[in-house]
Amino acid sequence: MADHPGVMFKEGPSGRRAALAYGPDVWEIIKFLREVDERGPAALDAAAEVLAVDASRIAAAVSYYTEYPDEIDADIAEADDASARAEEIQVAADPSSGEDPPGSSGRTASRSRLRRPGSAITSMAAIRPVAPTVSASTT
Repeated sequence: MADHPGVMFKEGPSGRRAALAYGPDVWEIIKFLREVDERGPAALDAAAEVLAVDASRIAAAVSYYTEYPDEIDADIAEADDASARAEEIQVAADPSSGEDPPGSSGRTASRSRLRRPGSAITSMAAIRPVAPTVSASTT
């Protein structure tokens, strides 16, 4: 895709979806960015660290999202629905499975940066990357 280098399409059970080449789907990146506590370049860095991809590739996913938000929002909604259905099935099969183990904080270390579900960001500008400044060395 000339307009969004690094973004390609993958086929799967849910149909065609935008993804980073050799990386996560765009919806996964945007969902992470909505839930992470950091904002701006720090959010891109956090996503890059957790998702194990370069921050510039995270920025490419954000760029794609700004042009096709309805497509990505639909992918996120579909994934959230599937997750909720799976959880309902698990709880129906084992009602105790929805509880945290005694003595646990209820949050895993890998999710410690994430906000509670439903705390979506209201503007993609909050995660839009800032162009780096380059200074000439005087030495």
